[in-house]
Amino acid sequence: MQPTCIAIDRFVEVAFREPDSLFTPGKPIWSQSNREHLYKRFVEQPDEGSDSFMTKYERQLKGCPPEVVQLAAELLFVHLLVPFGTSRKKKLELVQQVLSWSSVPVQVPNDLQNAFNRGLVRDQSFGLHRPYHLAYILEVLKAWDGFDKTRRSQLLQDPWAFRKFARSVEVKACQPMREILCFYVHPEHFEAITSRKHKRQIIEAFQERVEGLPGDPDKDLAAIRMAMQSEFGEDFHFYTAPAVGYWRKGKTVDDSEDLWSAFLEWAARVRTTEVFDDWEVTYKHQVAELIAKAKAALLKGDEEWLPLLKRAFTSSQSLIAWQSYEKFLKWCAAERDTAHEALRRLWGEGPDDQRMRGFLERLPREAGSGVGTRTAMMSFLLMGSDCTKYPVCRSRAFKKAYQLAGSRRLPPVADEVQQYLFALEFLDKLVEATHDWDTPIANRLEAQGVVWGIVKWPEKPADWEDSDWKEFMAFREGEAVVADPDVPDDDDDETTEDESEGGLATLAKQLFLPEEFLENTKRLLEAKQQLIFYGPPGTGKTYVAQKLAERLAGSPNRVRIVQFHPSYAYEDFFEGYRPVKHNGSVEFDLVEGPLKRLAKEAVAAPGKPFVLLIDEINRGNIAKVFGELYFLLEYRKQEVQLQYSHEPFRLPPNVWIIGTMNTADRSIALVDAALRRRFYFVEFFPDRWPIEGLLRRWLEAKQPKMTWIADLVDQTNRELNQRHLAIGPSHFMKEGLTEEWVNMIWSHAVLPYIEEQFFGEADRVEAFRLSAVRSRLNGHGTAPAEAPSASQEA
Repeated sequence: MQPTCIAIDRFVEVAFREPDSLFTPGKPIWSQSNREHLYKRFVEQPDEGSDSFMTKYERQLKGCPPEVVQLAAELLFVHLLVPFGTSRKKKLELVQQVLSWSSVPVQVPNDLQNAFNRGLVRDQSFGLHRPYHLAYILEVLKAWDGFDKTRRSQLLQDPWAFRKFARSVEVKACQPMREILCFYVHPEHFEAITSRKHKRQIIEAFQERVEGLPGDPDKDLAAIRMAMQSEFGEDFHFYTAPAVGYWRKGKTVDDSEDLWSAFLEWAARVRTTEVFDDWEVTYKHQVAELIAKAKAALLKGDEEWLPLLKRAFTSSQSLIAWQSYEKFLKWCAAERDTAHEALRRLWGEGPDDQRMRGFLERLPREAGSGVGTRTAMMSFLLMGSDCTKYPVCRSRAFKKAYQLAGSRRLPPVADEVQQYLFALEFLDKLVEATHDWDTPIANRLEAQGVVWGIVKWPEKPADWEDSDWKEFMAFREGEAVVADPDVPDDDDDETTEDESEGGLATLAKQLFLPEEFLENTKRLLEAKQQLIFYGPPGTGKTYVAQKLAERLAGSPNRVRIVQFHPSYAYEDFFEGYRPVKHNGSVEFDLVEGPLKRLAKEAVAAPGKPFVLLIDEINRGNIAKVFGELYFLLEYRKQEVQLQYSHEPFRLPPNVWIIGTMNTADRSIALVDAALRRRFYFVEFFPDRWPIEGLLRRWLEAKQPKMTWIADLVDQTNRELNQRHLAIGPSHFMKEGLTEEWVNMIWSHAVLPYIEEQFFGEADRVEAFRLSAVRSRLNGHGTAPAEAPSASQEA
């Protein structure tokens, strides 16, 4: 039998059957006289002051006999069995604190201490409305003491009679405690569920699977439990998997109040865990002191500010990625005067937003990378002013917190200052919500630690049970909030290098592209939702588009790829009638295309981006393929009437479109103005940023002895002298590249491409054979002197 159940059974015994004690068996602590004494002190003489509950509780109990103080402690113990979001340690501290007000020393028995290992429900009212809950229990016991033995026996045997009695006792804000008291006394008939809304949702989810429900919420739940035990197990809980997945399905968006309540419960659990100060508070104060020393040195003109700042960065642990601060310190050393002025603006006087913008205006992109990284850098430095007022902000962690809490979202085009001020507003909301907790969140720094703990803690705190950690991870991953099999799980690909920008730094390294390019592309997508990569073949347009789409979407499951061609039509792309066999005959059914299916998934998960990758977008008749949807590319908030299903349709804002366009045939010149207005265009040319130097970077990392190939391709492109006909680097970016493969690639991919461009000009083609190009390059580049034999070249 679980310790919590043992404690509950003992409470029912001493409170409703034979007056005894939870902590000191054999002593009638729950006697009628003690209950009457506590009732007069606590219920009839309420303390309406603004102090904490424990301060007021102590005032109300001052001068009471030891046995009444012990009853007050045991009553609090009974209440603290319920809340999930308060740690075992904190619950014991509260009970022992009440016991310390007595002249007779009493300890909570070890077996009852174990009852605090976990709570029963996540309901913040058990922290906010504790005085009313305790008053309700005392009112119930006062009425109970007026019943004879026959009436008491009936109520203990008949759960529905007891419920009627429990409902007849009315105290302000007592409903959650009333539900729990029914569970305490008759656990086989009532669930440990305090929310009547949740009860309705559970019944609605299971009513079709259980025949003959009585129509009474508690009786319906009892019938559902009995029917589902064979599938979920005898001791299943409606708030954990797999049961939660049936009734919480689809509740991620509309039930923001539920999400916020769940977030607060976990916030309380994180805040009260034994390791919280060590993991989230103490070292941040130490780092902030180091930043403050650098700040003081800079403001008084001491040149030691830079070494001091470097020391602060190197002591920062996980507060900011080392790649970010190394770039920043390098800039500070190279542009010392500009950096000095930027930091003087940030650490000086004036309104917050003006100081932040004054700093950011002087911080070049290459010193701070993307918006999220620059936000983290700025907030880290602000810790030197007051870390309790200006905690560090890692954008991706906060975005995850907004999602888990059901909070309103940050505008997609928000700049660094807007991101940070939005995060501070969220932290203030969190601090305010915990004002009446036993252990409130004191300031923004502690709130930021709670956010980081909820979103990022990689391991289970020592004072948590394995089952607690399992539920916590389910909440973090969204399983406790939504368990919808039709919506794919999010693949968390984040990296230590750049968590704040969704792993774009790591992706940039993998693709050998500038991080700034990926960040700019992301911002363009957030602003317009659609863009086109254009350039000659072999420049990696499709490959980069696919990898970037997967990273931005968070999962390959939220990416769809289609390829346009001359016969591709609206019916293939969005919806249309298609022949389908039915009972041996062919009929035409309305079939949804990839865009409509993706749009439906996006509507079901509005907080996550979905990406449609259209390869070779210019090979199709775009206006014909998109049809009336062409309008929606520009006007996402409006609806159009679909031509086949005749239903209204809106293109969700979280559907992003990346197209690729080959310019070797100069088809980009034929793109009409309407298309140009609806898409941003991003160029991929071998002689222009970001593709320029890509092949060399790849060879230096993968095949350092073959960097001459980059010289070879550069030489060829200079001689071709036509940007749209240039040779792309991806031809040679292949694992296991050898000289033999270089010859084969040139003969069977590069040369045929050149022949196509110079059809009928054999002499010009001969000049671009591999041996000829290498011969011209020899002495000017790094290619080996020997040329391949004729047998090696086609």
